[in-house]
Amino acid sequence: MKTILCFFLFSVGLSALGAAGDISQATVTLPYSELRGLLERVQPVSDDRVPPKPPVEVWVQSANYMIDCTDLAAVRFEASFRVVNLSDEWQSVVLVEATEAVRSLDPPDAKLVPIDGGMCLLLEPKAASTVTLGLQAAPILRSVTGRLIADFMTVGAGQSTLELRHAEDPAAVIVTGAVGANREKSEFSLPAGGGPVQVKLYSPEAMQPTQWQATTKHWIRDLGGVMQVSCHLRLNATDGGLTSRAQVSLASPASVNSVTDFGRGGGVRDSMEMTAQGPILHLEWPHDEATTREVMIQYTVPIDLVEGQFTAPLVRVEGAKKTDSACYVSDFDGVEVTPVRGAWMPLGRLPDWMGASVRIEKLKYIALSDAEVLKLSARQLPRVKTASATVESAEYVSELVAEGSMLHRADVVIEHAEAAEYCFVLPEGGKLLSCSINGRSIDPLLAEDGGLIFNLPKVSGTHSKSRVGYVFTSKGAKMNPVEGRAQLELPRTPLFVHRLIWQVQLPSEYQATALEGNVVIDAGATQGGSVRLSKQIYDDEAPVASLYYTRRDLER
Repeated sequence: MKTILCFFLFSVGLSALGAAGDISQATVTLPYSELRGLLERVQPVSDDRVPPKPPVEVWVQSANYMIDCTDLAAVRFEASFRVVNLSDEWQSVVLVEATEAVRSLDPPDAKLVPIDGGMCLLLEPKAASTVTLGLQAAPILRSVTGRLIADFMTVGAGQSTLELRHAEDPAAVIVTGAVGANREKSEFSLPAGGGPVQVKLYSPEAMQPTQWQATTKHWIRDLGGVMQVSCHLRLNATDGGLTSRAQVSLASPASVNSVTDFGRGGGVRDSMEMTAQGPILHLEWPHDEATTREVMIQYTVPIDLVEGQFTAPLVRVEGAKKTDSACYVSDFDGVEVTPVRGAWMPLGRLPDWMGASVRIEKLKYIALSDAEVLKLSARQLPRVKTASATVESAEYVSELVAEGSMLHRADVVIEHAEAAEYCFVLPEGGKLLSCSINGRSIDPLLAEDGGLIFNLPKVSGTHSKSRVGYVFTSKGAKMNPVEGRAQLELPRTPLFVHRLIWQVQLPSEYQATALEGNVVIDAGATQGGSVRLSKQIYDDEAPVASLYYTRRDLER
């Protein structure tokens, strides 16, 4: 078998060597599925994926504006833009409002057309363009606040600037809408999102702050040793000066908490300067045509009572032509206040900002003119001392034996806000056997009058509760073999007691027939030799019961 196999392999090898010389004439037979797989491997793979689109189709790379007002009779206004179309389609982008008059266009063949209220630049697909527009400067407008040189809208751009050429004092140049400028106020940075921009030039006289007429409304409240004052300040301009600044001061030791804008228009910015006389607030608003400003100032002042008087500093405006002040004073805790000068006035309609939660009956009112402080006279009102502790419930069980001895067990729940004392006096001849507070055994203190004192600790919570338990004995008269009267008495405490439950257990051969004393028998509470008594709402009184009894076997 091995010989035959070797011969076969040898023959195959000779056949292969013989065919090597004529391999170009050989044919190959393959199944169609294998042929298709080979063809797919060698054919180029087509990429049908769509290239990603940019997040925006058109991009305003820069927007630079130039205003030349060195000659106020011939103001020049130019705007230069660099715009890039990132898409494969025609695009349009608004550069200026359609109300602007375009005097020149560079390059002249730039495609600038009015569309939807704006002058738009048309851009071919994947194109970029730099254009400069020469705009018609608006006539200079004069007002009480200065000369308006330009008032225009800027477009959103990656980089936006304003170049201002002028021959004025930089302090007289005001540009609203810009976010920064150099010292000479010739170069300004504009918001990237675009927006309105105004350029104004002021005369030296107009750069002086206006003389304000001020109206203040103060709401003065007591916060437990500290006054909280809310002041609504309204400023009205009386001349053509700047209305964008004001200086407000308070007398020491006032401490300013917040300053918020109250009126319409731009928000107020404030900075504070501390002086020996008190804080000074420097208030600033945007430069505009507003002649009225409103702010809300919150501040606190410690109550310093000297010779029965204390002072509430009022907001005052430096250089104000006149200041009218209205003061609303809420009740002070434990103090009756009256103005040192003048008297309380009838209270009219309250300002809306005070809110509907203000209790009018707790409010006093006075009007002042050009006053720096409100001096108040204070009279301490007498305080009624409330109970430091009360007995919420007291439960007693008294066992009476025929020889007249009695054993009493007490379980008393006491409510107290702070650490307090629970005092009681045992009946005459009583003897204390044991006592505890909240389950812990203690030794009570002995008072001068022979009473016992338990010191109750304060525990967590608004109102603390302590449980006092004690056992004592007392001695009475020997019980009559037939019928008689047993005299029983419980400890007396000066604390107010809400509810007392007293269970009296007679010897088994006796039953209760009647009761005298300052306690009552609960309905249905008499069963055999046990009687349940109760007492409601009392203080500094010893519960006493004269219990009449008879022998049970006498009824048979």
